[in-house]
Amino acid sequence: MDTQKEGFDGLDVIRKELINAIKIVLPGTNKKALGMDCIVFDSNWLRTFNDHLSYSYRIETGVSGVVRAKELHKVLTKMRGEIIQFIVDTHSIALRDSRTTLRLTRLPEDKVEMLKTNIASLEIEGLNWQPLPKGFAEGLPFCLFREGKDSPIGRLYGVVFVGRNIIATDNYRISRYQMESSISDEPFRLSTMDLSKLNKDFECVAIKRDWFHLKSKDNLIVSVRTMPTKEYPIDRVMEVFDEMGSGDDSEIYKFPEDLEKSIELAMILACLGKGELSFSTQISLWREGGYLLVRGKNNVGEVVDRIPWSEGILPEGIQIEISPIFLKEVLGVTRCFKLSPTQKAVIFVAPNFSHLILSGQRSTSSSAASVNITA
Repeated sequence: MDTQKEGFDGLDVIRKELINAIKIVLPGTNKKALGMDCIVFDSNWLRTFNDHLSYSYRIETGVSGVVRAKELHKVLTKMRGEIIQFIVDTHSIALRDSRTTLRLTRLPEDKVEMLKTNIASLEIEGLNWQPLPKGFAEGLPFCLFREGKDSPIGRLYGVVFVGRNIIATDNYRISRYQMESSISDEPFRLSTMDLSKLNKDFECVAIKRDWFHLKSKDNLIVSVRTMPTKEYPIDRVMEVFDEMGSGDDSEIYKFPEDLEKSIELAMILACLGKGELSFSTQISLWREGGYLLVRGKNNVGEVVDRIPWSEGILPEGIQIEISPIFLKEVLGVTRCFKLSPTQKAVIFVAPNFSHLILSGQRSTSSSAASVNITA
């Protein structure tokens, strides 16, 4: 990122490869912060940094300087030439194909120095890389809860890594996935929002100071700032999971394949609570003969849908009351489940994975129970 001489020409780059590189590092920008809304050309790297997330992607341009990301990406995608030539002077970086020239003003030197300092503090070149544990890529998506506008979860926010376990909770659900081995001897916590931007296959991992780093085999390094674990109630979350969970010898049931359509029908009359992911919003499920019945009911009326159910069926007389949105989400992972012996949760299971959802379980002849949890 050193200042280059007047009229310096960078390397010629294939336009599609440059667009791909820019697209990869864009999640590391912050449109609302001056300087962090930029792409850093660092000779053999493209970099972005936004205080809690940084992307570094290796591509040779021979150019050093910092320019706005949004305009660079938009114009490049509309240019038509196959090859991009760089022309750099004191105040700008120009990108030119056979028909179009894009000239972008370089970021002021004080902002450049700030970015240089921040990126250098990651010490990417000297990281001690280790193989990423088997199961990380598979288990992480299971623990990334979608959050509604009305579900601030404060100290429970994020995904926590404890030994081999990946853990997440929002006070109504707990996900636990076990990797083949641990990443770190000490627990660490990462932002759900940052993790949701990881869309590459990574093979190596490193942790240094307050940063968690991942490296892919196609020359991408993503650095995610860790969050404090002190306020996160790890022990209590695990305790609740053990209290409400069921043993390995508990019977496993399996919901039928077309349950999602019935959930959507029941949601029409069930989802009238406070906010999209309100735990007070529930539907009821129970078995009658060879059918699963799904009901949505509120002060407007009720709807009941019947589905043939022949595999892994519940005993008759048990009714489950559960959030339809939570249920629909987990069905994308597994349909197999157990009933909590406390009658306050349903535990969905898959290899190395358990997902507990608070629910009411009662006899079809009794009144509904109220359940809640404070982790």
